[in-house]
Amino acid sequence: MNPEKILQITLAAALFTGMSALADKPQNKGGKYQYEHEYDYEKQEKYEKHKKYEEKKQKSIPYGLQKKTQKGEPLPPGWQKKIRKGEVMDEDMLKRAKVIHSKDYPKTPGSEIYQIENKIFRVMKATREILEVIKN
Repeated sequence: MNPEKILQITLAAALFTGMSALADKPQNKGGKYQYEHEYDYEKQEKYEKHKKYEEKKQKSIPYGLQKKTQKGEPLPPGWQKKIRKGEVMDEDMLKRAKVIHSKDYPKTPGSEIYQIENKIFRVMKATREILEVIKN
């Protein structure tokens, strides 16, 4: 058989197979706005509760404490306890914290190491969650 003839037959077979694969797709019988699943209201409620919980965790520093930390005075014991694993750091506290770039602490993608007074801790940049307290 001629090599050109073999090529023509293979191309024709491939074309017909591709056409049949396209023809087997089911049509949307329910119209443009048909949904496969009903909306899960329980998931939405859980999400909203979690969101409220996260908002409660993020408390800002009162104005008086902000002034004290600017002067270099230590945080009160209640605020010092907030620097622990799992807590969400306040933006104002992170702005006042010193960023540490040292070979003593291994780099972790998406996190930064900060120091406030004598405490050194790792924070997730995106969420401001304290991942670990390195030095208490």
